[in-house]
Formats: sequence, C-alpha cells, structure tokens
Amino acid sequence: MDSDSESIRHSGWKQGSLVRQGDVETLIGAAVDQIGTLDLTRDRTGLIVVSQDCDLVRDSVAEPFVELIAIKKNRESKPQYFNGRNPRLLQIPVMKSQGGTSIQEISIHDRFRVEKKWLRDLAPDENKWLEERYRKLLCGWIAKRYDRPAFPDAFNQRLEPVERRLETLFKSKISHHVSGIYIAGADQEHTAEDSYLISVRVTYEERWSEDFEVLDSVENFLQRLSDILEGCQGIDLFLGDIRKTSEEDLTLGELREFRRFDRDYRSLPEEEGKAIPVKA
Repeated sequence: MDSDSESIRHSGWKQGSLVRQGDVETLIGAAVDQIGTLDLTRDRTGLIVVSQDCDLVRDSVAEPFVELIAIKKNRESKPQYFNGRNPRLLQIPVMKSQGGTSIQEISIHDRFRVEKKWLRDLAPDENKWLEERYRKLLCGWIAKRYDRPAFPDAFNQRLEPVERRLETLFKSKISHHVSGIYIAGADQEHTAEDSYLISVRVTYEERWSEDFEVLDSVENFLQRLSDILEGCQGIDLFLGDIRKTSEEDLTLGELREFRRFDRDYRSLPEEEGKAIPVKA
C-alpha cells in the first residue's frame, strides 16, 4: 500500500463518505474529467465518494483515482426522484449531526475523478453522513445506468395513450414509499393481434411492513396503476395478478422472471411540451 492509499485508509474515507464543505471547491478544481453542470456560485454543492472501499485503499498504481459525485441541496422533495426510479436524477436524505436530514439531489452526469493524492491530507465530513440503505441505493442507481431493462417496442407503443397518467402517478405522493415496480410477461415483441399477459409486483421496504398508513398508500398506488394498465388495449393482467409485496418477500425466482419498470421505461420527456423521440 502506497502513502496516498495509506493516508486515505487512516483518514477513514469510505464509499458514501461526504466531503467537508470547505474542501469541495478544491476537489472539483482537481477533477481529471470534464464537469459540465456544476456551478459553485449558484448551487450549494457537496460531494460524495462513490469509489468502492477496496479501490480506495488499493495502491495508486492499480487504482490511481477516486470517483466522486456531486450533491445539491433541494428544499422540494419530488417522489419521482426517490428510490432510483429516475435514471438521471436521484433524491436522498443526508443525515446531520445536529439532528434531522437534508434532501439532496444528484445528477448522474455530475460524476468525476480526482487523483488519490488530493484526498491524502483531507478527512470526511463527520457532521454529515448517508445511512447504509441510501449508500446502497446510490451505488445501485449508478450501476443501473448501464444495465436497466428496455421493454419491447410493441409493449411501449401500447402504453403511449396512458403515458401522462403514468407520469402523474409516479409523481404523486402515494408513490413515495413505492421502492419498485416489476413486470413479467413483457419481454418479447408481439404482433398487433397478440395481447401481453402480464403480472405486476409493487414493492416497498420491509421496514414499512407494519405501518398501515404506508401500506394503505402503496395499495392505493397499486389500484391506480391497475386501473391505468387495464385501460391499455393489448395489455391484460394475467388472472388479475397485480399485488404489493415487501422487498424481502420478492423471491429470487420472481427476480429472474420480472423486470423492473422504471419511470424511464422509454424516452418520456423530462419537461412538459417536449416531443417524445421517435425510435429509428
């Protein structure tokens, strides 16, 4: 282990560590990658380490860089950016030592690397941290950027008439505790005469399993989703198979069969008034 990696280990840097506010500008200035969207004069920007723990302490010859991602404080929480449902924007809470949390917004495009030497004399922010489940969520969200499922064109086309209803549902308050939507039976192209017979799972975190208010909210979401899907010509629920389940009760067998249905299941525009790109 070289001196830079040794210093990083002794300072306590880990995946999910937050950079102290006074060190943010220095690290952004040391970026070896082009950064396009960060504006320190306009945004109160923070940084989170996303490099894996073993890579942080590996010698600099094998792992010369540390990867970081920017976070920006956002006073308005938006359910459509919770739980990794949007592939480009994520909102997560950051814990504060004085109590409470602050909602931080993250863009997938605001990642960059610095040489390890820049962290050698710095230490993580001890007054702010990510809870473990949000560290995992952040890392999974970044990884999913390269491996999220695309649904068949024929299936997407049948959803076109209800896209705005889906968008409204995904933005609604009742989607807040929905951690994922999974669909089985929509993995092949079909002719216009053939209907998709699908099954649907709506998941929530296990910690809400005994919170009846949360469960009622998820059930409400499920019912509205069911109504929307049942209104799609050429899409049918297989024996009415749509139900809610905790993440822990979603089986490995189901995960092999079901595919995650994110907000970005197709090229739905982020802003009102923008046209949906036509696939070539």
